[in-house]
Amino acid sequence: MLRRTTAAATLALRGPTTYDVRLSVAEHAILRWLPQSLISAAGSNLRQTCTV
Repeated sequence: MLRRTTAAATLALRGPTTYDVRLSVAEHAILRWLPQSLISAAGSNLRQTCTV
């Protein structure tokens, strides 16, 4: 089992921001992904993708 987390919240500041997450594990594996909060500040233009 793989446990993956982030150290702190992610902050998207003003203007264009891209936040891409790509996770992969072997066949029959277990992934526990525990991300912290994603905060989008006023004026940010956030594009987020997540591929597992």
